[in-house]
Parts: sequence; structure tokens; C-alpha cells
Amino acid sequence: MTEIQQTFYFLSVSLAIGLLIGVERGWKDREAEEGHRIAGVRTYGLIGLMGGVCCLRQTSHTGQADRTQAIHQEAWRGYAGNS
Repeated sequence: MTEIQQTFYFLSVSLAIGLLIGVERGWKDREAEEGHRIAGVRTYGLIGLMGGVCCLRQTSHTGQADRTQAIHQEAWRGYAGNS
């Protein structure tokens, strides 16, 4: 896998994680009144994607194992911080 393919793979994983969290939060708050939901699928998807971009920029000079571990840590921080 080339470097560009790895980058797109990591970004798609971070986007997918954000979308899954958004679906879960949307399902949990589905009965809330209009205007009382804080964030949904799109918001969490964008947050996940931006987290992936920041993580890739931070780890651009490290190895693949370090990059994968950093992405998992950032995704967990985002999920645990919003629960």
C-alpha cells in the first residue's frame, strides 16, 4: 500500500468512527425535542475527520505502527470525552 493509500485509509477510518459515534448519539437522543440535540451524524463525522487530519499531521514523521496507535488513541479520546 502506498503512502497516499494509507493516508486515505486512515482518514476514512477516522471518518467512519466519527459517523458511527454520531449515529449512536443520534439514536440515543432521537426522542429529544427539536433544537435540544447538540450534535448529530454530520457533526461527529466532521469532528472524526478533523481528528484524523490532525493526527496524521502530528505523526507524519513517525512509523506506521506509531501512526495507527495515535489514531486509535485520538478516536478513543474523542469518544470518551463526549460520553
